[in-house]
Amino acid sequence: MSSKNPLSIFILWLLKIAVIIFLLPFFYNLTKSVNIDIEFWNTLVKILIIIAFFGLSILLLVIRKSVFYIFGFLLVFVISIYQIIFLLSQKGLNSEISLYFLLAAVSFYFMTKYSRTSG
Repeated sequence: MSSKNPLSIFILWLLKIAVIIFLLPFFYNLTKSVNIDIEFWNTLVKILIIIAFFGLSILLLVIRKSVFYIFGFLLVFVISIYQIIFLLSQKGLNSEISLYFLLAAVSFYFMTKYSRTSG
């Protein structure tokens, strides 16, 4: 982390943990939706999803701030858009869509932060 400001460091770690917590229900629902007839493959796919979640979590915790703003918030953006499409197709318009739209907008802001300030 390039910044020595304690508040900046705290906010960066808070954002990283928040992105990981945002990813948790997505991966949890993904493991619940796995339904393969053969129990071995069913368990294997669930274990691979769990490994992917922990791998992504560790990666998000160790990457630099500039990379985190792009990669971490790209994940939030993609999952938010997915959730908007899913909710529209399953439930129609409801109040959860506004939350995911806000998350998509904020994540887009953070993804483009360095390109706006460095250029």
